[in-house]
Amino acid sequence: MTSMIKAMKENRMISLNYRHYGSPENGTYTSAPYCVKLFHQRKL
Repeated sequence: MTSMIKAMKENRMISLNYRHYGSPENGTYTSAPYCVKLFHQRKL
């Protein structure tokens, strides 16, 4: 999370690596981290 905040402050793009469950291949996504919003889990 700190690397995303640092990238926002420095106006840099970030690269995310992701692999779907059961898939042998990884996917790479490049994005601009404009905003990060955190949600706290609550029990109802």
